[in-house]
Amino acid sequence: MDETEYAATLLTERHMYAWTLQQYSHMTASQALAQASAFYAYQTADVPLRELVFHEDAWHWAMLTLLGECYWRQYPEFEQVSPAYNAECGRYRQANLTAK
Repeated sequence: MDETEYAATLLTERHMYAWTLQQYSHMTASQALAQASAFYAYQTADVPLRELVFHEDAWHWAMLTLLGECYWRQYPEFEQVSPAYNAECGRYRQANLTAK
């Protein structure tokens, strides 16, 4: 993954992590964005496996934060991303593609 792709993916995952926290908790936008920025902190290209955090989508990481380990056992309705999550992700990506 080159630097441009890494930066774009990082921004998208931060957005979706914050969006999920806001939708499923009582966090404000600024609180959710602060948590997302901390979770998806920028790592320089020389950091080994810096893309590893992308092996799961932001939905999964946010649900782990909100509901804990193995959340899908107690809350099976959250095992799969919601249609609203997919819609927001598509909207965000499209807005950022057209902004370039």
